[in-house]
Amino acid sequence: MSRVSKKISVLDSIDPSGSILVLNLFDSQVNTFKAMLHYVEEKAIPFFIVANKCDRIDKEKISEPLSPFEGYPVIVASMLDGTGVGLIKKEIRERFEPGSRIVVLGIFNSGKSSLIKRLTNNHDIFVSDLPGSTLSFLEYNYGRSMKLIDSVGQIIDVSKPLMVSVDLEGCETAEEKLRKRDT
Repeated sequence: MSRVSKKISVLDSIDPSGSILVLNLFDSQVNTFKAMLHYVEEKAIPFFIVANKCDRIDKEKISEPLSPFEGYPVIVASMLDGTGVGLIKKEIRERFEPGSRIVVLGIFNSGKSSLIKRLTNNHDIFVSDLPGSTLSFLEYNYGRSMKLIDSVGQIIDVSKPLMVSVDLEGCETAEEKLRKRDT
């Protein structure tokens, strides 16, 4: 947990006042997600969880990846088909103060950028099925006074010690990312 916590501490530099944690229901990587959850709880940052990709999992099995997070505020959603987006907007209005800087956290390909794209209706936000689309913290206006901060998914899951983090900075195409990943 401490190795992941060190990587997460970079969030202090962006000074978030709120967080949306995006859980990939299809590949939840619970240990990494718990490290992010621990960060927001330790910093006493208001948050809620978006359990994304409900369209990729059997409805009867949705409770399995959610069981470690019982008791936390969770919205089941799909950024692909828009399920839950209205509830997410409502939760943002109710949970966060005007002027909030809301960091969106999650593992690679959990749907962080897709969530921000849906919420802001900003069609310029790059979304890809390839891990590593977001290479740095990016801020987007939300409503009149809030900021949504897209974060990188480069946190290593400590439950998978052979995972290697690949720096994809400077890559502009999927092919460049694949070449760099394979070197």
